Amino acid sequence: MEKEMISMDAKLIFLWMTWIFQLHNCNRLETVIPHFQRRKKRFLIQVIIFLLLHLLMLPLYWWKKYGLLALKSVGVLPPKC
Repeated sequence: MEKEMISMDAKLIFLWMTWIFQLHNCNRLETVIPHFQRRKKRFLIQVIIFLLLHLLMLPLYWWKKYGLLALKSVGVLPPKC
């Protein structure tokens, strides 16, 4: 069940990245109002920071979730009674 959640997160990240790419594509509009350009830039920065923080947290999540299982399977940690 957890593996399905990870693949769903990857699909959502892919959708977010394609949406951001389309939003950032400046060739679609020849004339851009500067106010909306600043608002779009601020929004893009917030989304990029959000995605980077989540990508940086993935190794910690995987370690907490699967790291101890790997150590138990090797025999480093004693099994719980």
